Amino acid sequence: MDTKPDMMRISSLFLLPAAALAFSSPAFATMSIQKGVLLCKTAVATQIPGATNIRVDARGVRATTSAFFYSVRARLSDGGDSKFLCKVQRDTGVASLTALSGKDQP
Repeated sequence: MDTKPDMMRISSLFLLPAAALAFSSPAFATMSIQKGVLLCKTAVATQIPGATNIRVDARGVRATTSAFFYSVRARLSDGGDSKFLCKVQRDTGVASLTALSGKDQP
């Protein structure tokens, strides 16, 4: 009795789903968390004049199928600190900022 063809068929059944999972992982996505951090820093620097010491919390990132959400803090030119919510669209790479009030801050 030759079991080699059966073993080949069974291993092929496991190999195809494993390969599909590997190639659909976030590592192959065009938008990464690190790229989103850079986009948020650039958005704050360009949209908020005089913003310095821009810090993006990459560990607290929230992700959906369409976007990444980051908490951002920046020191303003008047010496005050401000917090923002930065949303980066995964498909387009566009970052948008929303200023957070005291009760909305994470």
